[in-house]
Amino acid sequence: MIAKYDGVEYKYVSNGDSAEIITKHFEKTDASFTQDGEIYFKEIEEACLSDIYKVDFYIYLDMSLKAVPTWWRIDKSSVENGNIVIRFAAGHLPGWEVEDKYVCTRQVKPEDISSAKMQVTFIKKDGVSVNEITEETQVEVSDLLGEMDKFYEFDL
Repeated sequence: MIAKYDGVEYKYVSNGDSAEIITKHFEKTDASFTQDGEIYFKEIEEACLSDIYKVDFYIYLDMSLKAVPTWWRIDKSSVENGNIVIRFAAGHLPGWEVEDKYVCTRQVKPEDISSAKMQVTFIKKDGVSVNEITEETQVEVSDLLGEMDKFYEFDL
């Protein structure tokens, strides 16, 4: 999850009893943050955060096969050597690499992707707790990896 605190975005971790914002960037911290190696963290109350959300990325790839999705969720681990690896976990598809008993994968070149989107799901927006508001934005395929890097910088 990502949280916005004083207009700055951080990785957000909550276990119900306590919550923390986390960053690797010293310039995003103040004296209230604690350093642990390369990581800076701060215990925080949810009331102090203006936004809490997650970001998911999808690519459109129509395999023209029945019961096979056309929108594929991807993340940072999906990117290998400039290509995007998609995973199907409900059986084996023709021409795909078998990974496990019911799992197969396929590498897709960015030029073979016709469309991409970013989906942001808020649990708090503009200071108000909400019941999962989802916003979708089309992303140019040529900008997809850059957009992913922008949001996955919060990964530790």
